[in-house]
Amino acid sequence: MKEFKVEYEILCISFYPTVLGVNFEPLKNIKEIVGGYGKYLSIAEYAYPSDLMKGQFWFMNKPVKGYPLTPEGQALWIRDFLIECRSIGVYGAFYWSPELYLTKDYRRRIPEQKDMPLTFGWGPMSFFDKNGRAKPCVNSLK
Repeated sequence: MKEFKVEYEILCISFYPTVLGVNFEPLKNIKEIVGGYGKYLSIAEYAYPSDLMKGQFWFMNKPVKGYPLTPEGQALWIRDFLIECRSIGVYGAFYWSPELYLTKDYRRRIPEQKDMPLTFGWGPMSFFDKNGRAKPCVNSLK
């Protein structure tokens, strides 16, 4: 962006720790690098699963130490992640796709969109269980 003289104030990244099983250390390192350019850091998308991921997201199954892939582990990770973001001065953080995408087994008269099939595997990252009830993680946003 510098080469093409594109002006910007905020640099955004995605942060999915269960791809590699990493803690918050990469976030601190990225914040340092971005700060060196005099820019703000924002997390454009982040998420943590409450169960094993399946389908096209099968590779997001490496739990972070201390945060099991359970509803409680998801809630704890989100809470601690947001605390960490505030403590290091992250400008903003946006949870990616907290809504529930039902599987075909649970769908009830919901038309399936061709560009977003209900079986694509994001359910464990959502804030809701298969019955539509909020998981403990919704309280992590306070």
